[in-house]
Amino acid sequence: MERALRLNPRFPPVIEAAADMASLDRDWARTEMHARTLISIDPTDERGWNTLAQIGRHRGDTVAIRRAIDEAFKYIPAPSNLLLVHMVYAGGDMGPRFARMTPDQLRIETLDDSVRTYYDNKADLFVGLGEPDRAKIYYDSIIGKLEGRRLSGPGEPSLRIFLAYAYSAIGKAADAQRELERARAAAKASNQVNEDGTPDLDHRVVAGILANNGQPDAAVRELRLLMAGSPWTRPGLAVVSKLRALRGTPAFEAFLREKE
Repeated sequence: MERALRLNPRFPPVIEAAADMASLDRDWARTEMHARTLISIDPTDERGWNTLAQIGRHRGDTVAIRRAIDEAFKYIPAPSNLLLVHMVYAGGDMGPRFARMTPDQLRIETLDDSVRTYYDNKADLFVGLGEPDRAKIYYDSIIGKLEGRRLSGPGEPSLRIFLAYAYSAIGKAADAQRELERARAAAKASNQVNEDGTPDLDHRVVAGILANNGQPDAAVRELRLLMAGSPWTRPGLAVVSKLRALRGTPAFEAFLREKE
């Protein structure tokens, strides 16, 4: 990566990849340095701002998320959902502002955008605000959009775990478990697997499903896998809306007390 940066010091894809690699090492200073380089090249490119917001999210730092978004708005009056989704996790008035945004404002263009960005992020917001009835509206929308739908292709595993999570969030544990198993099977069928052959699914979402289904120990095992291969930190995971059912459980509280 250092050689690539020497050869292409102002090529955004290389700089973004370097930022991603630094974040996997939880080298936040280097990650921010690469993000700021991206911004200096083109402040209207959302990738640098997104990286700064991600640093805050992975560390559980809402101030850093808000700062990144506020700075970005000075250069990008109408950003895409790449940056706007961070408003959900920024605290203050940003979450309610996101909740009022329409599909057009959020640039919802695909089924994946619709499920992950429009419905799931709004559900996350209301769970975080302690308004489960309002969150349920969006979980019902995910179920309505995906239940019985013929899903296939490389996007199937991801969509199915969001369907599984929606079921788990409204107390339909058996349906959630069924869709989780379908997601695992679909991942294996399309060779989306880890080095050990296990399905390569978003461990954070899977942990949320298991937590909602009353399996805190299994959920924490998923979080350990998540931390082994992602920039997430324990302070960041402590405030994730999808893990709300884990809060207060002995397994999760012990996990949070462990050293980084």
